[in-house]
Amino acid sequence: DSFKGPITSATVNRETALLSAAINYAKREWDWDIPNPVTGRKLPEPEGRDRHLSLSEVGVLVTIAEQRAPYLADFIELAIHTGCRKQELLGLEWNRVDLKRGLFYLDGVHTKSGKRRSVPINETVRLRFISRIRFRAKYCPGSAWVFCHKNGERLKDLKKSFGTACRLAGIK
Repeated sequence: DSFKGPITSATVNRETALLSAAINYAKREWDWDIPNPVTGRKLPEPEGRDRHLSLSEVGVLVTIAEQRAPYLADFIELAIHTGCRKQELLGLEWNRVDLKRGLFYLDGVHTKSGKRRSVPINETVRLRFISRIRFRAKYCPGSAWVFCHKNGERLKDLKKSFGTACRLAGIK
């Protein structure tokens, strides 16, 4: 049912890495004396995509997002101006935003690298945070999340709205 086409090298590499980790765990923790047939066997993978939006594409995308889903425009601008990953922003709580100091904070549990860091807030980011503050004040004053629904629950993903905005902006 869930098969979506040919299995890629990346999928094979992930699966064999899991097998290798299980074998290594058994050897280390349970003193199993078994060979690891996966060691050193990795299929070549193609390089990742290298796609960057032009300033005009960003402008069109943000304009369309403003009209259809203002939270998406706020998200796009925050992502562009901070370099944060999607989950870093979607998981951002107000108690980690300090507009007076011009920073917001990401603890190790919130970052892919597992390292804590602070992110500077420029004027564009400040205005987008103010937009989110207004939304929160109007719909869900008790919500801890910067990006949330009107009921205060955290937004978990933006795939559909972002995909629609990209399609309308003519961005592939």
